[in-house]
Amino acid sequence: MLERELFLAKARALQDTAKVMTQSGFDRASIADIFYNNCFENGILPISLPEEEIRRLFRLTSDASTASISVDLFDQIIKSADNCTAEFRVDPRCRQDLLQGVDEIDHTLGTVTAIET
Repeated sequence: MLERELFLAKARALQDTAKVMTQSGFDRASIADIFYNNCFENGILPISLPEEEIRRLFRLTSDASTASISVDLFDQIIKSADNCTAEFRVDPRCRQDLLQGVDEIDHTLGTVTAIET
């Protein structure tokens, strides 16, 4: 339950940040793109699902007996305790980076030799 509360607290903080950005003149699509891309830069897998699927998963997680959800990045699928699956898609490079545990700094360091020559 603590993990769900932590997730909800982070979600509220993101909503507050988005509200401030909107009030500062950013449009919602730009805000969504910024958060989505920042997730990858911080090793977080952002998943976009239809709203009804999100509601179904939240209903499941509200009951401890069905709160188990498995996210398989390799196959790009979410499996829930009720044996339902939901597919998601991730940019191939971002997916590979997450699977390999590398980020933009690692990519830059990988080109140091080329830069030095």
